[in-house]
Amino acid sequence: MIDRDQLAESVYTLLLQKPERYRNFAEYWYMIKGLLREFYDQDRLYLLGEYVDPSITRRVPDFETQDEAFMAAMETYNENLATGMGTNEFEDVYGDAFVLFDPDAGR
Repeated sequence: MIDRDQLAESVYTLLLQKPERYRNFAEYWYMIKGLLREFYDQDRLYLLGEYVDPSITRRVPDFETQDEAFMAAMETYNENLATGMGTNEFEDVYGDAFVLFDPDAGR
């Protein structure tokens, strides 16, 4: 079982160091942003505003458990970190292209 506190702390630390890394989560960003908002606020990390893009959240596949969804988010993050070169253009699991832009992040 994933420790939500630890996951939030780890992601928070990553994003404090380099906020534009949020893009590495691709379609999972708003799910991760929701997790972070449970523990932190916009005063602690400016990109934790209330904006959510439903056209992006619809791209997250259904999972049996939230742990599976968080694991997929971390796998996506790691893959994009290794190969994405900082882009905000992605292809979802269905093969459809999309651009991730979160106005709260300003990029």
